Amino acid sequence: YIRLLSCYYNCIKKHKEHIQQALSWIRFNYLGISFGLVGYFIALTPSLMPRPALFMGVVAGVGFAIGYSIGVFASYIARKWHRIAEPNSATKHRAWVALGVVSIVCIAASSLLARYWQNDQRALLDQPPISNLSTLTIVSIALAVFVLLYVIQKSIGWICRRITNWGAKLTFLPPYTGVISVFALAIFVIAGTITGLLERTAIVAIDSSYKSANNYIDPAFPQPNSRLRSGSTGSAANWEGLGREGRRFVSSGPDANAISQFTGKPAKEPVRVYAGLNNADGRHAQVELAMKELERTGAFDRKMLVVATPTGSGWIEAETVAALEYMHDGDTAIVATQYSYLPSGFAFVLDQGDATSMAKELLNAVEDKLHSMPQDTRPKLIAYGLSLGSYGGQSDFAGENDFENRLDAGFFVGTPGFSEPWRTITRDRDAGTPQVEPVYHHAKVIKFVTNSRDVLNDTDPRYKIVYFQYATDPFVWFDARLLYAKPDWMREAPGRGVSSHLYWFPVVTFLQVAIDQIYSLTISGDNGHDYSQDTVAPLAAATKPQNWNADKTRTLQALIAPPTTSED
Repeated sequence: YIRLLSCYYNCIKKHKEHIQQALSWIRFNYLGISFGLVGYFIALTPSLMPRPALFMGVVAGVGFAIGYSIGVFASYIARKWHRIAEPNSATKHRAWVALGVVSIVCIAASSLLARYWQNDQRALLDQPPISNLSTLTIVSIALAVFVLLYVIQKSIGWICRRITNWGAKLTFLPPYTGVISVFALAIFVIAGTITGLLERTAIVAIDSSYKSANNYIDPAFPQPNSRLRSGSTGSAANWEGLGREGRRFVSSGPDANAISQFTGKPAKEPVRVYAGLNNADGRHAQVELAMKELERTGAFDRKMLVVATPTGSGWIEAETVAALEYMHDGDTAIVATQYSYLPSGFAFVLDQGDATSMAKELLNAVEDKLHSMPQDTRPKLIAYGLSLGSYGGQSDFAGENDFENRLDAGFFVGTPGFSEPWRTITRDRDAGTPQVEPVYHHAKVIKFVTNSRDVLNDTDPRYKIVYFQYATDPFVWFDARLLYAKPDWMREAPGRGVSSHLYWFPVVTFLQVAIDQIYSLTISGDNGHDYSQDTVAPLAAATKPQNWNADKTRTLQALIAPPTTSED
């Protein structure tokens, strides 16, 4: 610490004149700095996920900038409406020196306290503690972020003043009309320029990158030989058109021998059907292709037919579908259609309706086929989705009665907080039950599970829909309303793995939970957004395999436990 401070001092001393010139342009606001310190402290409070020092610094810098802006605005209002007298130079100097000392103490104390909070939360989630050097990292990154935002703000202010002066010179227009007209024109031009740049550069680059990844053929996942898989010889869905995740899906999973070794009895070869974006031209053609593949593979003769909605990239969690095939003796068929090759975040923003439209069309086509069959020969219909797949997979259902009438089982995992009917069901939960683990109509049809151990020995035959979600999953609890309203789950007792030091603050909590989503993909076990190591028990609770018990659940979970995290 001393060596680093000495280095800072020598650098400042060496470049004193340049720094003074820069500071002549930078005029900090006293009240802005004061409010910024509050914003810095608030931003470092814990949220759902433990964060690396880099992310903590980014959020802290943004928090300081938000607080600074509020302080500047408050200062402007005070001067504008209350005509506060300007203090003399000596008073100003003493006040700034005092604020400087207070700032150093507050920033140091906040950063040290943040490290304590983070390590306390990491202990809850069985994560290693962060180092002592993280304090310096947090402060450095926060300072850099604030300076960047401050320079942007000053630049915008300079542009606005230039526009105001130019508009005021338009004497042929009524007062203020020139200024307003020029401002409107400037905003239009700037917005159009930014939009054009985004479309031509960032969005195109993102799309091109993930499109190439989708077309990449991974030699680790060879073309299947079984006729019961899409992409095999004789399949109408050609191997190249399945996309990266589709090829992984159809080339992996247990075969009949592997299932028999686990169950100790004869098993069938599971059916896996997939229609990629490049297999057909348009959503309707993809669904038609998937239906042809279901017919070709004899999927409608199986005991269970699963309509799986993938995530944005087309990914289907390997562990869950493999577990389903094991526990039902391979007498299963799983079908999915790709609606995007972008990660879920990009897919939702850029192709928001694709997940729901594709899921609805495929589900309706399968239902139409089942209704044309004699009732006693129909396979059980299961709906499954994880993350954005859960959002799409449940979108065609109006609620509890619709679930009960149309499905034999449903398994929705890590459901995003904007999903329906999840959102309505959670809102209308039974009185006295928490938002994190609600009970809806006494769990007659729908069961919420936050801990797989709660359903390890569950033999309740009533419910058929399982929502599996962790109290620490930011994808589930992220909501735009975090900007301005405290959610119920933050008013209630902390859920499992959630810090007791969690507090809600306008805007800042929204940013914290948004950033938590990035880090939640790296947390394994029974926290965050990776459910693969904990999926068997709730899946069994939803699909109710015959002669199943807790020992089989533990054995199967150990068998499919993944070496890596999800790729959503």
